[in-house]
Amino acid sequence: MVTCLEPTEAISPSRSLQSLTKLATKFPRLIPPEELDQLDDEWRAILYSRDKLQSCVNKTPVEFWISVGKITDGFGELKFTVVSKLMKALLVLPHSSACVERVFSEVNLVKTPTTNGPTVANRLLARQHLRRNEKNCHTWTPSKELLNSVQSGQCHSRYTTRLCQKATENVVTFYDVLDGTN
Repeated sequence: MVTCLEPTEAISPSRSLQSLTKLATKFPRLIPPEELDQLDDEWRAILYSRDKLQSCVNKTPVEFWISVGKITDGFGELKFTVVSKLMKALLVLPHSSACVERVFSEVNLVKTPTTNGPTVANRLLARQHLRRNEKNCHTWTPSKELLNSVQSGQCHSRYTTRLCQKATENVVTFYDVLDGTN
């Protein structure tokens, strides 16, 4: 069903999905039921805008659907608000749970019957840091800043501050993709 995200598939007269209702109902929080008819109308109308979209067909799916969302009619009104909203939302969904499964496997490697949650989390962080820097526990030398953070008990709060900053950046990026500003 998600082949409809591909630009060439979206503007093809012989596309595999004639209606997006079935796909949209799998994600009821994205498109409310009262907008499903408009969604299908817009999906069919994309074929009539093929000339305008031909220049976008070689773009990435994200760029393509942002371009679709900016197309206006003769009155200057946006023509494809619902279909572009659905497609952009589908594009930001995770396509695999493999990375989560890898983390669970690592948890099983570092936990013992007596370790608690924060200890397991700290061990995972240490492993990730070493891996990112292509080191192992025998070849890594901690920086003076890290040693001072550990001695003062600030190591975990330093990490959570950085994590919150990254999470905020990701949320902003997610909403930028949805509204087409990025």
